[in-house]
Amino acid sequence: LPAVRGDAHSLKQAFVNLIFNAVEAMAQGGDLRIGAGLNGAYLAIIFADTGPGIRPEHRKKIFDPFFTTKETGAGLGLAVVHRIMDAHGGYIEVESEVGRGTEIRLNLPLEGSSGVMED
Repeated sequence: LPAVRGDAHSLKQAFVNLIFNAVEAMAQGGDLRIGAGLNGAYLAIIFADTGPGIRPEHRKKIFDPFFTTKETGAGLGLAVVHRIMDAHGGYIEVESEVGRGTEIRLNLPLEGSSGVMED
């Protein structure tokens, strides 16, 4: 896959936040698949789980700070992911179906394309 430029620590934080969210959503078990592929001028890192999915009324709020549907947690994990993607000139796509799972794609600009963080 082509290279992307970014802060390794920040990107790791985004990946870990998505993994933890998926694992917590699948408390009764399930599968998490992580992959990557090209999406135009972006590298897409894909996190797909077989959890309960995101209810339609929650989809527009999931990246808002302090929004959570969990009994515990501050509701900052996905807000942090969103901030990290903005800082890298990337964007997030979410597909979710209640009862079937969620797929989140982090789209990072390929090295040399616009939107990439400067040194």
